[in-house]
Amino acid sequence: MEEIPTEKPLDGATLESLFVRWVASNNQALSLVECPEFRAFLTYLNSNVNVYLANSYTTTGLWVLNQFKIEKERIRLRLYSSRSKIYVSLDI
Repeated sequence: MEEIPTEKPLDGATLESLFVRWVASNNQALSLVECPEFRAFLTYLNSNVNVYLANSYTTTGLWVLNQFKIEKERIRLRLYSSRSKIYVSLDI
């Protein structure tokens, strides 16, 4: 008898973070979440995706801003905890 794999539960915060990274690194349109074919593809992979995936480009834009704030704070804390002073200079 063939075993049917169960879907892995999704975490909304992880989905947001990974989706924003993919959009940013591949220069994707924020409105991609509104495309029925894209949503059908993701739903095929996990039927619970529609519970967490943004429904509009405005929400995706808010996700981008949210992830920017999270990463900015993470980097700020990392720099603040460095063992020595860090100097940045530009030659432009």
